[in-house]
Amino acid sequence: MVNDFQPMTLDAIHQAYQAQLQQFYGDQSLADEAERLLLTGSGPLADYAMPSLSEPENREGMPEAMLTAYDYYREHIVAKDLGSAYGVTLLVGEQITFAVVVTTDGDDGWLEVYDIEGQQLGVARTCFDKVLWGDCAEMRSLVSTSALPAELEAQLPS
Repeated sequence: MVNDFQPMTLDAIHQAYQAQLQQFYGDQSLADEAERLLLTGSGPLADYAMPSLSEPENREGMPEAMLTAYDYYREHIVAKDLGSAYGVTLLVGEQITFAVVVTTDGDDGWLEVYDIEGQQLGVARTCFDKVLWGDCAEMRSLVSTSALPAELEAQLPS
């Protein structure tokens, strides 16, 4: 038997995650993130959420790089009561991906995606369904100020 598994391209993985954000934020009748959370009881990609990564037993077998990302956002966002962070797993084609989804008390956040071995597949700054993929250090540097990159702000309606 020949294994025909081909890993998905980074573009395909990025598009799959962006599609999930667009689906969550697609209902323009909901005024803001707080209202969405109140009415839906969940955040972006919540249908794919893992058990809490703050519990040691739920961390077993998870990629170390993904856990490091989760811990980073837990320290810099969650512990300061600025938002939430949770892990998700999403099958993209035949490829299992793991991500850390971060949402603030506003409408913005961060997204870090990893493969099953812990290789980083993408890091993004998000605002509603708009996503700007970039360098990990650059995206994480925005945590301290919560600033949106100009390229992301340009995607938002005026």
